[in-house]
Amino acid sequence: MEDAMTGNLEAMLRRRAIREFDPVEVPAEAREQMLRAACAAPSSFNSQPYRLVWIESPAKRKQAAELCMSQPAAQTASALVVAVADLGASKATTEGQLRWMRQNGFAESKIREFEKKAKLAKWFYVQGWFNVFGVVKWLALKLIHLRKIIGMAPVTRQGLFKWATKSTALACENLMIAAEALGFNTCPMEGFDGARLAKFLGLSRKYHEIVMVIAIGKKPGTYKEQPQWRRPAGNNGDSPMIAIDRKMIPDEILKDSVLVNIAAAYFAVSNNSNAARDVRRHGDLFSRRCEVARSGIRTRLPHCLDLTGRWCTVRSGRW
Repeated sequence: MEDAMTGNLEAMLRRRAIREFDPVEVPAEAREQMLRAACAAPSSFNSQPYRLVWIESPAKRKQAAELCMSQPAAQTASALVVAVADLGASKATTEGQLRWMRQNGFAESKIREFEKKAKLAKWFYVQGWFNVFGVVKWLALKLIHLRKIIGMAPVTRQGLFKWATKSTALACENLMIAAEALGFNTCPMEGFDGARLAKFLGLSRKYHEIVMVIAIGKKPGTYKEQPQWRRPAGNNGDSPMIAIDRKMIPDEILKDSVLVNIAAAYFAVSNNSNAARDVRRHGDLFSRRCEVARSGIRTRLPHCLDLTGRWCTVRSGRW
C-alpha cells in the first residue's frame, strides 16, 4: 500500500506539460484506466457534470488538432481528450446511480432517500424563463445569509458552468496523473477555437462548455527536463498576500479606527503578527475577501469599502 502511494506521489510530482510527443499507440486498457481515474474524481453531489471526449483516429485527431491552433502538442499527440462541462448530465447520472444501487442490493429506504435528494437537487439547476427563478434563488439566499452561514448556489447559467468547470478540472487532473503513472505524458491546453471545436464534436451551447483539451502521448527520447519553479508550500513567509495600496484608500476609511483594529485583529488571530503590527502602525487595511485583479486593474472592494463608492487599485504583495 505504501509503495502504491509513493508511486502515485512520484507520478504527480514528475508530471510536466510535454509540448511534442513521439508517435506511440495508447492501448485500450491504458485508456480505460485513465478514464476510470478521471471519473473517480470528487464532484459536488456526485453529479459528475462533465464528459470526456477521447479522440484517437488519425483523421479526427488531425481535425481536432487544427482547431487547437495546430499546437505541436496537439499535432503529435497519440490521443486528444476534450474535457467538457456538461449541465445536461444530471438526469443520466441520477438514473445511472439508481440502477447501480438497485443492482448492488441497497435497501429500499436508502434508494428512496437518494431519490428524494435527487428531486431536491434538480432545483439547483433550474434558472427559469429569462432567469426568473435564478433571481428568486438569489434573493432567498441573500435573505437567509443575513441570519446564518450559507453557501451561494449558482443563480445564472454562467454560474452553473463555473460550478461544473470545477468538477471537470478535478477529473482532468486525475486523468493526467493516471497517464503519468501508466508511463504516458500529457499537455493540458487552453488554446483552441471553442466554438468550432464544439461544433466539430456536436456539442450544445446551452448545456456544454469546453474546459480544456489534453494531449496524451510519450515524450521523445531527446526530451530534456528543464528546472521547474513552484511557489513554496507552507506558512513560511513566502506565501503571497494581497495588499491594498494605502494611498488609494479613501481617507474616511483610514481614519476609522474600528476598521483598522478589525484588520489588525484578523491577522493577530491568523498568527500573522507582523501584518497585524503593520496594520496598526500604518493604517493599511487588508482583506482576503477582496476580488483580486491583476496589478493596476481597478476593482470594487466588498462590504465597508463598497459604501464609499470609490475605486481602489489592488496589487499583489508579500509579507
